[in-house]
Amino acid sequence: MSTTNGAPATPAPGVMPADRAERARPTERLNRVLLAILGLCVLAAGVYTLLRSWGSLGDTAADDPLFTGAARDWVQRNEDWFWPVAAGVATFIGFLAFRWLLAQLRTDRPGNSDLAWSTPTGQTRIRASAIADAVADDVESVPDVEKATVRMVGDEQQPELHLFIDVRDDASIADVRDQLENRALPRLCTAIDQSNVAAHARFRFAEPSGPIVK
Repeated sequence: MSTTNGAPATPAPGVMPADRAERARPTERLNRVLLAILGLCVLAAGVYTLLRSWGSLGDTAADDPLFTGAARDWVQRNEDWFWPVAAGVATFIGFLAFRWLLAQLRTDRPGNSDLAWSTPTGQTRIRASAIADAVADDVESVPDVEKATVRMVGDEQQPELHLFIDVRDDASIADVRDQLENRALPRLCTAIDQSNVAAHARFRFAEPSGPIVK
């Protein structure tokens, strides 16, 4: 179900809101650039190694060690500081990789987004978790609804609700939807002073509570 205070709304369930997609694009572009550079470096190293091992760079190059004697001697002469620096550089690279991984996990993650309004006297902020809990309690008061989980995403310009609703196995989805559109969503719009709020609901039927007769 997708509603905007009782009327059909876009985008469809599972589709990222336009504002969130816009915020994700810089991260996606940076990822593509970094991965392309890393891929080219790895490809160049692989091609060089293959050409050298096949003797394409000279017969002696295939049998020579990768590091020259002068390089090995230099490392031995400076091993007191070389290996700690090498370990520090490797740790820093690992830290950057870890931060990059965390950024990927956070990108477009459907979490609760606080709502803020700027006024001449300052800024008003409402915690989205409080809104989500209030809406969940309101939805759970609807007949035939056993449990509701709500997430608030978007921002004060385009707030959006994602609802995951467990209903009784004999519930009427149409009746529950009517209650959402005519009671829960209008109450939310009044509470946050919005003319409409996009809502995407997913329903799941609970296991039958009574005996099953076959």
